[in-house]
Amino acid sequence: MKKIVTCTAAGAITVLIGCSNNQEEPAENTTAETAEEAADAQEVLQNAITLLEEREDYFEHRVLERTEESDGEEVTEIRERKIWSYPQEDGHILERIETSYDGTAVRYEVSVEGGESQVVFSEDGDTATVMPQEYNPVLTQKDTLEHAHEREAYTLAGTEEIQGGEAYRLTLNEEEEGMENYWFDTETYYLVKKEGTSAEGEVLHVTDEIMEFNLDPEFEEEMFELEEVVPEEMEIERRS
Repeated sequence: MKKIVTCTAAGAITVLIGCSNNQEEPAENTTAETAEEAADAQEVLQNAITLLEEREDYFEHRVLERTEESDGEEVTEIRERKIWSYPQEDGHILERIETSYDGTAVRYEVSVEGGESQVVFSEDGDTATVMPQEYNPVLTQKDTLEHAHEREAYTLAGTEEIQGGEAYRLTLNEEEEGMENYWFDTETYYLVKKEGTSAEGEVLHVTDEIMEFNLDPEFEEEMFELEEVVPEEMEIERRS
């Protein structure tokens, strides 16, 4: 996993305290060890929440693999998405999202005209649509992590290598509901992978993994200029 980090949020994150002193503990301390592990998981979650609270500009490239049951057969869909996000001083957010499903044509959703509008089109289409940019409240990643932190729903299970980098792995406690596993980059606490399964319903398994992220991406104006974003041969229509 490629990562580039030069942000103030990383500096504000507290240091994770280890829970092992390399000495064998007596059996009666099992409960204390479990509580200590839970505290470590809580600390990882809190650091991840702090990062999201303080994160400003960012880029991420993620791949989501979703397996569902359809007519008695398992069907897997792979969604690849790249996001560039730049909050502005006037409250607008310049955001560029490029999405493809199973390697099909890329769909573009790009903030233009200073964040007042958004243009949407597919690279294999004939028309690009410009509409007012809406900022509707949605359940965010931060909301999900805060809920997990409040419930103390996860336990730290150690570290693993994810896309070439080291990550803390948090596993869901028994009798809890939610994603079964989270992985957070050990340097920044960026959420780099999550996966879960469903015992009921149509969704059987979901894996969402970050291939690359950057907390200080270079800003290029042409990425958010209507004339530069939309191909020259494509018709532009406007909706209010």
